[in-house]
Amino acid sequence: MRKRIRHTVTFAVLRPFFRLFMKLRYNHTAVRFRPPKDLKGPYLVLSNHVMDIDPFTVGLSFREPIFYVASDMIFSVRFWAFFMKKLVMPIPKTKYRSDLATIRDIKSVVKSGGSIGIFPEGNATFDGRLMEMPKAIGKLVKLLKVPVLLYSIEGGHLSNPRWGRGVRKGYMKGSVKRILRPEEYKELSPEDILSMIETELAVDDLAFAERHSTLYKGSAPAEYFESAYFFCPACGVFDTLQSEKDAVHCTSCGFTAAIDGWGRFHPAESEGSHILSHEWHDKQKRALRERIDNHPLDKELFADEGERVLDVVRSTKKTLLGEGEVSLFPSRIVVEIPGKERIEWSVEHLDAAVQQRNKLIIHNRDEDRTLYLLNHPRRNALKYVLAIEYMRGSVIT
Repeated sequence: MRKRIRHTVTFAVLRPFFRLFMKLRYNHTAVRFRPPKDLKGPYLVLSNHVMDIDPFTVGLSFREPIFYVASDMIFSVRFWAFFMKKLVMPIPKTKYRSDLATIRDIKSVVKSGGSIGIFPEGNATFDGRLMEMPKAIGKLVKLLKVPVLLYSIEGGHLSNPRWGRGVRKGYMKGSVKRILRPEEYKELSPEDILSMIETELAVDDLAFAERHSTLYKGSAPAEYFESAYFFCPACGVFDTLQSEKDAVHCTSCGFTAAIDGWGRFHPAESEGSHILSHEWHDKQKRALRERIDNHPLDKELFADEGERVLDVVRSTKKTLLGEGEVSLFPSRIVVEIPGKERIEWSVEHLDAAVQQRNKLIIHNRDEDRTLYLLNHPRRNALKYVLAIEYMRGSVIT
């Protein structure tokens, strides 16, 4: 209880300063949540996820602090871990494992009157659309039996896309979009609840920008685009994109596209046309599936050198194994650290994710072992995640 009191006081003191920071940096507005008189907390706050600082921005809409469920991998970054613990006191959730302790912590906070915040996608969006949500979120809603607040962050992807560096000054808004009362979802199945959540949390930043007549301006708005996009839409070649300032260029065919203030890419060769980032993302997913389906089993799909490889245990214990190369084949992944270790894992046992902006996490369920791969900021980690998901039979999103 002492931690909750400290958290409440810290939140109340620092909230005005963070509200000012968000207004100056992002032109952000947090609409204050004013519950109906007949609605009593605690609440379960569910929000779409666009940036690392989302827990802070969502919290600006509420008078009382929110206790967020967060991947314990954030605690591996000391800078973020310090502020997260002080400001939002997160409930740690270990990726890829059923964490009963997390459920117990959530129930304990709710029982003591605290509201819970969760970003069901578990990962910030790469292209502005919702990422896949776990089916378990519907079960959690039914388990807690508290009012659910569906919170919408609009303009966040255009203000600071996950792949980018720096801020594009435009307009952001955060607000409770819908209240879902226990009596409304009592008779619904977890699947129906999940479907409702997905519908309500979906956002369209381009429509939002057009509605508010807002341009998102930055000094180098296309920089680091290749950290999330690995496919040239003109020639179909992989890993040939390079970004500089406001344009993306293909080193294979010369294709060039410049980004505008609404996040649309305009090919130099096709005047008047444009490509939306989610359209580009869909094209590269289709190309990736085709490449995997027609690729020889003994030849690598992707490979990257200069990987710093860490062995991670619940993020609190990290061991640097060394620097090496990661190679992905149609049925396996190989991480080789010259003179030290060669790790070869079958894809069927793997889960993968991108942490923060471009850090690759690979977890072997069979061995219960997690590797954390770090590289330069332009190296594309997403291609490994999408490929592993597809080879395991998942729908890549």
